[in-house]
Amino acid sequence: MNIKNDKKLWVGGVLLVVIVVIVLYAVFGFFRSTVSDYGLPTEAISIGKNNPVIVEIADSDASRAKGLMMRTFLPQGQGMLFVWPEEAPRTMWMKDTFIPLDIIFIDAQGNIVGIVTDAAPHDLSPLGTDRPARYVLEVPAGDAKRLGLAVGQTLDLP
Repeated sequence: MNIKNDKKLWVGGVLLVVIVVIVLYAVFGFFRSTVSDYGLPTEAISIGKNNPVIVEIADSDASRAKGLMMRTFLPQGQGMLFVWPEEAPRTMWMKDTFIPLDIIFIDAQGNIVGIVTDAAPHDLSPLGTDRPARYVLEVPAGDAKRLGLAVGQTLDLP
């Protein structure tokens, strides 16, 4: 009888550990990182309270150059996070981009330093800010307002 109880305790303990590990992975985002249909890594970032945004990470010269070009749809709550190794004044354009976007410029500390709203598809004008940025977040037009984004706000980025 004692061996049966010990075995039940052991199995129960193992199940508890497995459940705790799964919960920790889920809470700390280990399951959130995947690869998009376009071959880019994705990450879930949280903006404010209860505002998850799934972003594709564009951190190479090639992925930053292509960006969201040729895309015909970008769902609300999704976007692309452009990442450079250093801060510098950044400008973006809408060449071969078929969807209107909000473009958020973010410094190395995660502070929003500029926002361009409702950038028009195919516009070749340079869109940016004169303040240095390390990151640029592109989301569907209207998402900056929906998410309550403002210059000076700090975001927690990967």
